[in-house]
Formats: sequence, C-alpha cells, structure tokens
Amino acid sequence: MKMFQTFAAVCALAIPSLVLAAQPSQSMRVHVPFSFIVAGQEFAPGDYTVQASDNGVVMVQGAGHAAVALTVPTGGFKTGAAPALRFVKSQNRQYLVSVEGETTRDIPLRTVAQTTSALAR
Repeated sequence: MKMFQTFAAVCALAIPSLVLAAQPSQSMRVHVPFSFIVAGQEFAPGDYTVQASDNGVVMVQGAGHAAVALTVPTGGFKTGAAPALRFVKSQNRQYLVSVEGETTRDIPLRTVAQTTSALAR
C-alpha cells in the first residue's frame, strides 16, 4: 500500500511538468500552396497548424495528417520576429527545414541523395 501511495505522489508531481513541457511556445496557422514533406510524411497543399515547443519538438497538423519532428536550435533570440516557415527543394520535392520566429529551429534534412551516397561508401 505504501508503494502505491509513493507511486501516486510521484505521478501527481510529474504530470504537471510533462504538460508544461508539451505546451507550444510558438503556434501558427499557415496556408501552404504546394505539397511538402516533414518527418517523412508528405502533406498536400492546404491549411496547417504548426506548433514549435521550447523543448525542440515541432508538430505539423492538418488535412487529416500530423507529423512530429525534433529540431536543432540555430541563431540567437530575436525579440518580436515574425513567425515563418522555410522550405528547401530537393529532387523536385519541397521539405520543411526550419520554423523561424523569436527563436529559429532547424529540422535536420536527410534526403534520398544523402542516403545513397552514405551507402555507397
């Protein structure tokens, strides 16, 4: 019984921390007029919600799809910078590579060409 009470106390303390960590620090609604890929998922042109959290997770949702990507912080802090998405075209496909705003977060891109050259060694 004591072990159950200890477990319940730990859960009660940990759950609010997890909820705070999962909350987005930056959220935007965007219309993307072309198909694009993020985290291996292909998205059709349309309206999307993009959420970037302080812990480096970016989530893209819309049109019945969702993808989550881990990011790498780049650049410094820019107070008041407008949020934006940056795409890169590779092999006739558009890839979401960065969520920009007060902080910029890059999504590492691993293209088919990079995979092929790594396997050729």
